[in-house]
Amino acid sequence: ALAYLDRARQIQPRNSAIFYRQAWMNYQIGELQQVQQLLQRAQLFLRSSVANYEVLQRRIRALQEKVDARLIR
Repeated sequence: ALAYLDRARQIQPRNSAIFYRQAWMNYQIGELQQVQQLLQRAQLFLRSSVANYEVLQRRIRALQEKVDARLIR
């Protein structure tokens, strides 16, 4: 799945949904530093004109909160 998302990002390098999905996959395997970097890029490219802007923004925030909670432990 990560290889597929890497390819998708090559095709659409400013797609915040792809960065979010990569972050989620990295969260699942415990790569928290990578998750933080990917979430930062997802936020950077998130545009209010995107159809699912609010949903994606909530998901990005929720995943960031999970990462923060795991890093505090």
